[in-house]
Amino acid sequence: MSESIKNTIYFKTINDEFIANIKLIQTLGLKCFISENICLRRSLQELSEYGIFDELMDKNINDYVKLNNEIENYPKIFNEWLNEKLIIDSYEAFELFLYENTKLHFKLHPDLLQKKYKFSNEINNEEIIEKATNNIFLKNIKDIISQIENDFSLNFLLTEIEIDKIYLISLSRNALIHNKGNIDQIFITKLEKNGIDITNIKVGQKIMSLKDIDYGSIILFFMEIADKITGNIIKSLRN
Repeated sequence: MSESIKNTIYFKTINDEFIANIKLIQTLGLKCFISENICLRRSLQELSEYGIFDELMDKNINDYVKLNNEIENYPKIFNEWLNEKLIIDSYEAFELFLYENTKLHFKLHPDLLQKKYKFSNEINNEEIIEKATNNIFLKNIKDIISQIENDFSLNFLLTEIEIDKIYLISLSRNALIHNKGNIDQIFITKLEKNGIDITNIKVGQKIMSLKDIDYGSIILFFMEIADKITGNIIKSLRN
């Protein structure tokens, strides 16, 4: 088997793993909640039958029943939580996809490790690759994509709209994790610096209210982007 075919298989495998992971993300949050909820209900029922209760347990059960009723009565709140999780998990899966692609490219271009990154020969190859990849991923996602393309002479052929959307999702993920889902001036300034329209975005607005993120298609969006990147990497291997 030629090196080109082997490398094609490696990159296709990374893409297949990403597609499998992101499809799982689509349903896992809801399934986990439902399964945990069912198990907890069963446990409460069994405890009730055995009469093993004390004052603290009674309070915890009452709190659980109250929370469960709130979730069942306000599905919109629960759906918002699922959408938040979808943004976080799908973006992180995409970043991991890029990370694994970058590591594989370094394995195919070991000369870059010494020439560009000037790592000591005393460090073993896997450690050098990990360090070089980590250096790239300290940047924002637009710069990460740009550097991967430049370092390895690639062109993912992503449109400006696609890159801007990826960047917006990355900032949204950060706001959900670090700022309780609130948009602040830093968020707006970063968009403005990257030439992204901020006309309808205000300080204090909730990430989940942004019209530019279609939660129903976010999984499909990242799958299409990953397929596009993988396809163009494979084309470059054949040239």
